[in-house]
Amino acid sequence: MEKVAIIQARMGSTRLPGKALLPIAGFPIVVLAAKRAARNGLGVRIATSSERSDDLITETVEKAGISVVRGPAEDVLSRFVEATVDLSDESLVIRLTGDNVFPDADFIDMIVEEFQARNIEYLVTGIQNSGLPYGLSAEVFRCAVLREAHQKAKTHYEREHVTPWIKSTYGLNVFKPTDLPKSWGALRCTIDNLEDYARVCQVFKIYGGDLVHASWIELCKILAELPDAPKFRVPGREYGGRFHSILILGTAQLGMEYGRANTSGCPSEDEAMQILKAAVNLGVTHVDTARAYRDSERRIGLFLRRGYHQTIRVIT
Repeated sequence: MEKVAIIQARMGSTRLPGKALLPIAGFPIVVLAAKRAARNGLGVRIATSSERSDDLITETVEKAGISVVRGPAEDVLSRFVEATVDLSDESLVIRLTGDNVFPDADFIDMIVEEFQARNIEYLVTGIQNSGLPYGLSAEVFRCAVLREAHQKAKTHYEREHVTPWIKSTYGLNVFKPTDLPKSWGALRCTIDNLEDYARVCQVFKIYGGDLVHASWIELCKILAELPDAPKFRVPGREYGGRFHSILILGTAQLGMEYGRANTSGCPSEDEAMQILKAAVNLGVTHVDTARAYRDSERRIGLFLRRGYHQTIRVIT
């Protein structure tokens, strides 16, 4: 059975522009992600957009000897279909993203083996409550399922994010390793913002060896030992295929002087960002706010635009 990893990447990140080509010890991020995935001989292809802004990604990865397929900027599902047009229906696709460099060939082999053993149509790793750091993520499905999604997915959201239709049709099957430290589930190794980038660079710098051959387990051990690494994660439950923490952060005090016990007034904007960041790092999935909370909504919006829009949801 043929297997291929498809790594989606674009230059147009609003939170960290051009992040796909930012360097980590001399490797552009997307190139490092591809080389780590291909280490054991797996075929790897980069799926980027046909926009001129992504010409540089194409030039960079082709120069590194990596295959590139280009397609619509917003219809990423179509890009994946284009990238697998030469494969049989039974071929396996491993979906990766160019801002996650921790997944390596051994990690991919592990989840492919799990996918085949469970005889399912879809498997995902790295989501909240999986026990893995956020960003150590991959999805596995057959080409036949990808092509079915291409035919039947209609909404912009389904087509931009590739797998929502597959999840809703075939179920959210999550890979949850049982032999990892519990604290690893509280870690973050994705690159969504400048702080994330600095953290991942620090991990690889501490590792100090051949970055392509660095084990994902060894990298996670280093990540867990960083001074600011969270040691605890708020527990939660899955409802409707999404993880919900058992605690919700109320944010009236982020935008106004609120509460009988409040003796310090409204926090500064920087303090508000630190409070929200602490909540995310500890696994809180929702914040509660209201238009009447004066500056609260605006401050939460600023926080989301710093790269946290996928890790916390707003009730307002």
